[in-house]
Amino acid sequence: MSSITFVVPVGDKEVYEKCFSSSPLFKDSDDFQIIPQHGFSSSGEAFNDAIEKAVNDIIVFVHQDVVFPAAWAQEFLAELQHLESSCSTVGVIGCLGMITRTGQPAGHIYRHDREVFHPLRPAEVETLDEMVICFRKSSGLRFDTALPSFFYYAVDICLQANARGLKNFAVDAPCFHQATYRKVFRKVFYESQKYMLSKWKARLPVKTPSGVLDEEKFNIIQFIKRYIYLIIGYSPPPWWEKYPVINPDDILYTKTGLTEQRTSGK
Repeated sequence: MSSITFVVPVGDKEVYEKCFSSSPLFKDSDDFQIIPQHGFSSSGEAFNDAIEKAVNDIIVFVHQDVVFPAAWAQEFLAELQHLESSCSTVGVIGCLGMITRTGQPAGHIYRHDREVFHPLRPAEVETLDEMVICFRKSSGLRFDTALPSFFYYAVDICLQANARGLKNFAVDAPCFHQATYRKVFRKVFYESQKYMLSKWKARLPVKTPSGVLDEEKFNIIQFIKRYIYLIIGYSPPPWWEKYPVINPDDILYTKTGLTEQRTSGK
């Protein structure tokens, strides 16, 4: 068995089977421990339950609409080994993070047929996007079961890691996030946001992939703007459309990782 355990909260079986379960990484292979979590009301409950079931130290927590290329584990483990050889205080790692010391995003992912790439070496970041995050079971990190629903859990676990003196990183191990464009956040998103504002009040402001978490702003402007768009029928273009177009098949099924391709100039 591989050294990786994957944990996937499943809210839509069709999406799970079309995306995560159909990943080329898992084709004709049972080398990975996969724990699909059904029926949980919060990320903390779903993930902590899975941590107890995990047989591997390396645990990847991933959305059901993520697709892993065939070479992903090879690239990811190489990145992790390189990172841990140079840093003894690694906390949470992921594919897309906010924000580096220079005030920039860092990461490498594919969103449908677009490549989102911000330079990595890897890059230390404040928080990570929830599509894919990872930490070692032996780190002792655990998710907050009081955090409502499935929003902000990556931000929270990153802040927990920071509070324990650990560092979070975005690494160059890209995968596909096939999520649809969310025009309006649901009520539970703002409930989770309110909880985070209270829990981490002394740590604010915090830069996250969803915007700056700041009690003074509370992202109310974003909230109002999205609902106005919904009322008037305006649909802004998805944020990822500004990025370069790629051919997913060139990446999904190759056994040579994209990092190696870029290095060799292919």
